[in-house]
Amino acid sequence: MAAADDSAILEAREASIETLVSMPAAADDSAVLLSDETWQKLVATFDANGDGALDLSEFSALVDALIEDAPSSTVTAEEIAGNPAFGPQRATVTASELRAAAVKGVFGDLSHVLPLILRRILVAQPTPRPQQPPQQCPQRAVPPSATRLPYGCAHHNIKSDLYHNRPVRISTPPPTHVSQAARFEVIVDAGGISNVGRNLHIELLAQSGRPFRIATMVAGNSGRPGGACGFEDGTVRALHPNHSTQEEDVISNWLATTCHADGQPLTDAVADGAHPLANMLYQQTIAGQWGMSNPAGTDKFTIQHVDYTRARSASFYGDAWVVEDALLSSKRVAPPAQKSYAVTEAFPTSLVFVAGPNCGAWGRSDRSTTRRTYNRFAAEDYPLFRAGVEAALHAGLVAMARLGCDVALLAHV
Repeated sequence: MAAADDSAILEAREASIETLVSMPAAADDSAVLLSDETWQKLVATFDANGDGALDLSEFSALVDALIEDAPSSTVTAEEIAGNPAFGPQRATVTASELRAAAVKGVFGDLSHVLPLILRRILVAQPTPRPQQPPQQCPQRAVPPSATRLPYGCAHHNIKSDLYHNRPVRISTPPPTHVSQAARFEVIVDAGGISNVGRNLHIELLAQSGRPFRIATMVAGNSGRPGGACGFEDGTVRALHPNHSTQEEDVISNWLATTCHADGQPLTDAVADGAHPLANMLYQQTIAGQWGMSNPAGTDKFTIQHVDYTRARSASFYGDAWVVEDALLSSKRVAPPAQKSYAVTEAFPTSLVFVAGPNCGAWGRSDRSTTRRTYNRFAAEDYPLFRAGVEAALHAGLVAMARLGCDVALLAHV
């Protein structure tokens, strides 16, 4: 296993180690401890660059966690990694290789504490269960017109490329109709990003006679898909046009527009967790794709394997999640009328969710996702904060380029 080129990975994993060593072990379950899934979770916990394996720096963080439970141990990560049981020397070790080597006793006097770490990881990162609609949801069948289901959600992870300063592969060839260089334009609209998208859709369609592919970037919450609208039970609530934050406004607009297009309007009576189609759209797209591994807990584990509270490398913000073939509509904001979504004025778009550094939101409780993703290092270091924002925008633009989009609507990340 080769060492990483700086200490950012270890720094970003310190809190994970602290959490693991302070948690009580779960009841013994030999079958679970021997399962491939358990070892994959172990690797994921310390896999800071997201490549699915452990390099020497990440492996050293695992060994440090073991030593916390066995302070008298004299073995080192380098000694363990050099054990012939691992086979020929290589840059990284996978979950299956780690499991096989552990069975052969390569951890020496740390072998007896390895099961403790495995059990704690199972407690901290419970196996996700399918989300079930709440009992109060009316059980209505989705009409045949809802042909867009299931949507799905694609993850674009460029963290490793950013960390190692490597070029990011796009693979999708540039659109053949592009005859000029890309240009950047700032457009201000009181109704927000959806109004800009709708106007561009109409304008470009009239000019060229064909619809342009538009992608809409959403500044998301790295600990909670959908922000304040998304809930761990798989429901979406507080769907209305009066949000002051972009993520919640776009989520509300998207679901209101789509439900209207599929013949199930989002009325006030069902906009707070009781709309079957809205809940289904959420569950089949962004729910569970990122965020806290244990939403009900207080630990810092995330599905995307980043502890944002200790992230000192901007590369850890290099994720984007895409929902294609979505719908947004214009938003009416002019007084004296109340704000509303003009759901009949819809346009097609892909939603691209990114999450930059959280340096401003500190939740009211230890369970708050903003508290569990608050980056104090970025809050005290503006260049780090700015670099984190750039990484999030980079990931979003890469995702849009891979989709072959013509127009990229960027968010204030």
